[in-house]
Amino acid sequence: MMSQRNNTMLAIFYLLLGPCMTADAFVTLSSQRIHRGSSRMFMSNTKTEEDNNNKLLELIPKNIPFFGNNNNNNKPDNNNNNSKLPAPPSMPPPLTDSAVSEDDDFEATPEFLIAKAKSVIATDLAIQDPTLLDDVNFRWIGPLVDTPLGKVEYLAAGRFFDVRASFPDLEYRAHDFRLDANDPTTVRCTVRPLGTMRGSPLRLRNQLVPANGVLWNGPPEAVSITFDPDTGKVVKLCSSFCLDRQVGNTNGVCGVMAAATIAGVPPSDWEIYPPLSVLGRILGRPLYPLPETTTFLAPFPETVMIQLTKGILSSNLATDDA
Repeated sequence: MMSQRNNTMLAIFYLLLGPCMTADAFVTLSSQRIHRGSSRMFMSNTKTEEDNNNKLLELIPKNIPFFGNNNNNNKPDNNNNNSKLPAPPSMPPPLTDSAVSEDDDFEATPEFLIAKAKSVIATDLAIQDPTLLDDVNFRWIGPLVDTPLGKVEYLAAGRFFDVRASFPDLEYRAHDFRLDANDPTTVRCTVRPLGTMRGSPLRLRNQLVPANGVLWNGPPEAVSITFDPDTGKVVKLCSSFCLDRQVGNTNGVCGVMAAATIAGVPPSDWEIYPPLSVLGRILGRPLYPLPETTTFLAPFPETVMIQLTKGILSSNLATDDA
């Protein structure tokens, strides 16, 4: 009875806000009432692939926004051979020489931490190698998830959406690795994902989107990795934070939302931005992405460009020296 009354109230709420709220945003808002974190095992050798995928979906917290069309009529047809869920993800490219292995003794030195961070990036942010993550203290933080995800929920989401299977040649183009000046156990870097959707269908919550051959050229994305100083395990991972939404072809979104955008089912603006910001985007001038250039000659040497940037920062982002 209580559930029926809550659903009725939500339906009235949606009817009142219908003109300014999409169905995707309403489903997302409704789903935020439930958080199904679980510490159960989600992979079993005796279960079928479909059962495993259902288990992964159950472990993904409901406050993660829905991606793509949430119409139940668009659910995959399990009786159709062409609608089978994608196979397990392929392995990423081999680790670079600077990466470290699990057998190496951990040393909290800048070189070792950066090498460890490169291992995390090279394994699809540890989705391919969960041993890099701390079993108890690991937390993943993203821009659109209110509650940080633990290790089980994070791995469930990564293995369910399985971006690597849809973009088999995905490269993160990670660069600018550096230690945080105030936290010697945190490594920060910038990535710009690049890959072609030519693998398995992209699995969203309620649909499979077939490959279309479109190139994913992501915007610069900030990644932060914090390690346990004693064990070297990752205890905090922050990703999907866009640095410049005018760059790339994903409309400024990262991660699974970027993959959904490339697949042709981009998330609603109501799922990404505050309501007032969405109204401003509708009524104001559109912000077009910058064109990508294959050849570019910087106007000044790198040292001069860095000094100019420091000058802008020291003048309160140029507000004190226009």
